[in-house]
Amino acid sequence: MDINSRILYLRSEVLNLTMEAFGQKIEMTRGAISSMEKGRRIVSERTIKIICSEFDVSELWLRDGIGEVFNNSDSDNGVKYLAQLYDSLSGKDKLLVDTLVDSLLEKYDKSRTHNKVNYFESETDKFQKALDTQRELGTTENIGLKKDA
Repeated sequence: MDINSRILYLRSEVLNLTMEAFGQKIEMTRGAISSMEKGRRIVSERTIKIICSEFDVSELWLRDGIGEVFNNSDSDNGVKYLAQLYDSLSGKDKLLVDTLVDSLLEKYDKSRTHNKVNYFESETDKFQKALDTQRELGTTENIGLKKDA
């Protein structure tokens, strides 16, 4: 795969951007993007630098196809990628994504609360069983409790 094919792959498959949206990010027209992807236009050093900077793409991958598409030096790559995808959405689609994320966060919070309650109920049950065993054995004095009368 040559650099032109990698740019097409990056734009359409990885970033899922239209030529217009991709062009806006790197300050190029749709026609220039099309020519570049088809190999009718040479990819300049400036364009390579802008693509790598704007999308946190590995320059080694873009130039030579070596390594991963995105730089691994930053743990925020996934967040940046999602932010770029989100930015490319229409207002209506952004609202849909926002609603979905809010719903997922609500479910996650409920799940976390439910898991905490289950954990504390489980620990309380364990403690109660241990306490009952100690009472049966008459050994509650050494933990500061009196035997049931």
